Amino acid sequence: MSRDIKYIGMDVHKDQTISKDLNRVMNRVKALYRGWSILCAGAQVYAPRYREEWLGKIEHAGVRRRAELLYQQLDGLQALRRTLRPELLAESRKHKAAKLLRQIPCIGPIRAARLLALLQTPHRFRSKR
Repeated sequence: MSRDIKYIGMDVHKDQTISKDLNRVMNRVKALYRGWSILCAGAQVYAPRYREEWLGKIEHAGVRRRAELLYQQLDGLQALRRTLRPELLAESRKHKAAKLLRQIPCIGPIRAARLLALLQTPHRFRSKR
């Protein structure tokens, strides 16, 4: 495996891990509200400007504190994702194959980078095309 592809593979792994953690925390936030019979459809529950309003709906101090901690986790993971995504995109732009993959409908820059990491090198395949 070429050294460049190894780097993009590591970046993709970091991005997938952060995405999974972010999804897990978001699910926990909604589960906390649903557990207390508070309807929370949509993404407004995650928005920082509505946090106080959402936290005000929780009556118990211990549960409110748990929600605050989940929001802290959410903010930290979102900030981490905002710093890691540009690194992943910059690494994928170094490869000609990423440009070719992006020409396929429904394949954007992130999916192209993930495919590059998955496929690694065309020399693994018989026709190398």
